[in-house]
Amino acid sequence: MMGVMAKGDVRSLGRARLVAAYPLGPVLEGAGVNIGVLSYALSMHIGLITCPRAVAEPAEIARGFERAVAELLACARHLDSPRRCVGS
Repeated sequence: MMGVMAKGDVRSLGRARLVAAYPLGPVLEGAGVNIGVLSYALSMHIGLITCPRAVAEPAEIARGFERAVAELLACARHLDSPRRCVGS
């Protein structure tokens, strides 16, 4: 897994504004999964590369990210009661 942190400011080239980032790591021999994570403009972007021989259903990994982020957001809404998030 690779991760790159970026500030909340927006990047541009002239008047063209960067609206999304797609972090992809290197394709390496023997690597079954590569997950890249990049924060940009106060959003988190995730890139996923898989080897079909190693991962039969890469979409399930993506759905797992969606479930995990939803759980984190739910916990963030209940910061005053962290026990509500443990094991949920």
